[in-house]
Amino acid sequence: MANKSIYSNPEAKKIIDEIYDENLRSYGYPYETLYIQTSLGRVGVTKVGNPNGYPLLAFDGHKTITSSTLGRIEFLIEDCCIYFPGVIGQAGPSDEGLIPSKNYGFGKWVCEVIDALNLDEKPILYGCSYGGGIVANLICYNHEYAAGAAMVCPISITRMDYIPGIKAMLDFNKAKRNNDVEAFKKSALKTNSHNGIVDKRCARAAVAAAVHCNIPDNMPMQVKLRDLPNGKLPAVIFYGDEDYLFPAERVEKTLKKHFPSCKRFFMKGHGHTAFLSDEAQQYLLSFIRTIVNKQKSNNYI
Repeated sequence: MANKSIYSNPEAKKIIDEIYDENLRSYGYPYETLYIQTSLGRVGVTKVGNPNGYPLLAFDGHKTITSSTLGRIEFLIEDCCIYFPGVIGQAGPSDEGLIPSKNYGFGKWVCEVIDALNLDEKPILYGCSYGGGIVANLICYNHEYAAGAAMVCPISITRMDYIPGIKAMLDFNKAKRNNDVEAFKKSALKTNSHNGIVDKRCARAAVAAAVHCNIPDNMPMQVKLRDLPNGKLPAVIFYGDEDYLFPAERVEKTLKKHFPSCKRFFMKGHGHTAFLSDEAQQYLLSFIRTIVNKQKSNNYI
């Protein structure tokens, strides 16, 4: 028997594809979507930004639409050539299916994506929430594939606080079961914001994925802390004091003990998957430029 589609009906797939393109067009930058093959299926990778910039692979949260990720890192558009791989099994341009969660399956899949892109340089990886978990799986599986890693409120490194996490999932499922778009939208708007201003493109993408898709809860595995590449890879993690899923104290304690070489940026008033603050944006930009300058220096040796 064929696997059930993540899309509720053929029209739903069309709606998701239209929102994907509308989101990209709304930013006003030239872009193209490349299609590459992996062992798990075809992957659509959207390329945008400075074609001569340093390559950066970006992954967004679970159950959204990949193209909305650009709003989170638009400030990198002049420095980087940004690639957004659509994750297998998520709403967007890539094939349906499941990436194996065990044994760093998500990390192995990212390696295949990087190999297929045939980039001139090792990319820097960026991920938010679920996307941060994908990045964490890659650097634990094989950190040699990356020049650096930036993660915002990543899953997979610290354990989730299950009581608020379960409550959030129950609220999410109730809104979806009742097809209550406004109820879900209110939840989405709490996180998809920057300086108190909601990014409507991200909110729309999250609502559309919730209403028109049935995406399995297939997550990157919880990493083995001993596999974190301490001292082997430039890395930074951004986290906030209002993240109800991954409390700041837990993140701080885990990183200090198991990944002390990883830089940490604490953001006051920052919830799970909210946009980076202005200060955090400048910090990430400086982090990336430091990696790029070091790479250029090494190439001259």
